[in-house]
Amino acid sequence: MSSRSLAQSVVAALLVVVCSLGAQALGSSGARQIGCARRAEESAPTPFADPHFTGRAYRVVIGPLELRGVVDWASARAFNRLGKRDGYFHAKVALVVLARRSLELNVRGATRNPVLLAYGPEPTATLLVKSCAPNTRARSRPGVVGSGTVFTGVFEVPVAECVTLKITNRATKRVWRTRLPFGHRCSA
Repeated sequence: MSSRSLAQSVVAALLVVVCSLGAQALGSSGARQIGCARRAEESAPTPFADPHFTGRAYRVVIGPLELRGVVDWASARAFNRLGKRDGYFHAKVALVVLARRSLELNVRGATRNPVLLAYGPEPTATLLVKSCAPNTRARSRPGVVGSGTVFTGVFEVPVAECVTLKITNRATKRVWRTRLPFGHRCSA
């Protein structure tokens, strides 16, 4: 082995180590990422903002994001029935993201304790979501994903409050904002 090929091997090994350390540093930035591989499929392809969806009264559509089940937790009675675990109320909400979108979701509450999104391995206040293409093959059934990618998870809310959700399209930098009631009415 010549000294030149040995030097190239050492440089390649150093690049691999530096890149892996950089990836670890980027991964610990506080934002968690979920992508097409972590999707939750339904029995049929998921259409985004479907007018014929039977639970359309219980969903909220904001730009390229549809929240299914969030309206269930608006009443104080339903929210308090969740019960507190580890200092948080765990409200199940499904995210349906329009196909081929890369979004950043930020949640903020009015209280000192943060509102968290538990859609990945660890709950965090910022979540990066990358949806599938509509023709992506489904894993658990025949067919394709559809125009919306479903992600199931939990909003962890410390107290009954109005939660601010900010959605940023990472490609175009367009921003949508909304306020979601969790056991507390949001004032205008």
